[in-house]
Amino acid sequence: MIKQKHILYFVLIVVAAIALLLYNPWLLYFQNDDMVHIPLSRDGILLQHNSFRPICDLSMMLDYRLYGKQACGYHLTNLTLHIVNSVLVFITAKLFIKKYLPETDINLFAFTVGVLFWIYMNHDESVFWILGRSAMLGMLFFLPALHFYFCRKTGINFLFCILFCFLSWLSYESTLILPAIFFIISFSDIQEKKSKWKIELKFLFVLAVAFIVYCCCRFYFMGLGSNYYNTGSEKNITIPFIIGSFIRLAIRSWLPPSGKEFLLTTGFVILTVIITFWIIKIKSIKKRIIILMLLLLWVISLLPYLALSIDTKGVEGGRFLYLPSFFICMIISVLVLQLTSLSKTVMLLFICVTNIWILFLHSKQYSFAGSVVKTTIKAVNSLKNKNTIYALNVPQENFGALIFRSGFTEGINWLKNKRTADTVVQLSTSDKDLPLHKNYPVKYSNDLSLVNNINYKTYFTGSDVYFLYTDSCLIVIAPK
Repeated sequence: MIKQKHILYFVLIVVAAIALLLYNPWLLYFQNDDMVHIPLSRDGILLQHNSFRPICDLSMMLDYRLYGKQACGYHLTNLTLHIVNSVLVFITAKLFIKKYLPETDINLFAFTVGVLFWIYMNHDESVFWILGRSAMLGMLFFLPALHFYFCRKTGINFLFCILFCFLSWLSYESTLILPAIFFIISFSDIQEKKSKWKIELKFLFVLAVAFIVYCCCRFYFMGLGSNYYNTGSEKNITIPFIIGSFIRLAIRSWLPPSGKEFLLTTGFVILTVIITFWIIKIKSIKKRIIILMLLLLWVISLLPYLALSIDTKGVEGGRFLYLPSFFICMIISVLVLQLTSLSKTVMLLFICVTNIWILFLHSKQYSFAGSVVKTTIKAVNSLKNKNTIYALNVPQENFGALIFRSGFTEGINWLKNKRTADTVVQLSTSDKDLPLHKNYPVKYSNDLSLVNNINYKTYFTGSDVYFLYTDSCLIVIAPK
């Protein structure tokens, strides 16, 4: 038994080390509206672009003081946040299992949950994209709030719980589910005769007041229309849309993105059947109740994003899954660790290898997306005393990894040197996914026929230049 446990620990430690290599911050760069929000944070603007996340904006401001225009520093902060969150997941899982399933191997369970969370395939956007850190910041305060609510019997612990609730709400909207989670915990304690409604209602009332105060502050600063950046405030949120959104979020929280919706749907149905059968086979009624409780918490964790939905074909929207994955990792750990020794090892190895492989593929997408931006800035700074840059076929994203959907002109104006072009004009964009390469090189040409579909005489002067984005490179066209 001891030998088998050592094998499990060895597997978990090895995959955790591999994931650390995949999270390499020096392979990443600025992307998309990183180049919009970081300069705003630099200037001390903490309520930006219709969002209410001052903690995230403050973190960007602090990073700018430390790293300036060095992208690897911002990504190092993201990696540090994910490391800290994974440790907090370990601590919270340990407390949870000690409270509800004390007969389980507590250390092995908590370590498994922590490592699964660390390597989880759908954490790509949160870790690899600088602005994705808002989800990690929310989790950074969500977990201590949960921890202190478990220990709420003393006044100081409950006070810390309220404090961390506010910090989490000011970081990311996924944490707005905290009152619902606290209600479930209180209800569970009452059912197990560990507390009484008279006591729990006092806690829940104070939490409700705190939540109302937060909502009033949010409304005061932002109004009702905040955070509709993904769907657009003009989009009709209908019941069919909500149902479809929930299904997409549910599928993507367990499975990686795929261009084949039938494959995703089939995979999710099969996975649902397997988990259902697995739960039925568990002899311990207490374990069944705990798994059902975790499934309920997972469902609740998807609710904040029903109006936004998620991309099932690419990695965009993965930050919505950062918090829900905590409950998924808990469910997986409870199910796997109750298997026999050999089955437990094989299943855990399969899950870890699958997550590492998909994380590797996603890391390539983000690394390449960053290389396109880096190549663009390099090309801009190679120019001298130009008037205007006219950009064609500007790439928006690559398999969901955002490149220049926004922030093109802002990014160039922020990162360019003083002796290059004065003005940037984006003439056209491209939604086409580019083939993944190790880098995205710059090529120079003086052949205006490459842009003969543009009436360049209208735009072009001798001190202007064209940027033409192709599948394989950026062509800088500057005729003599």
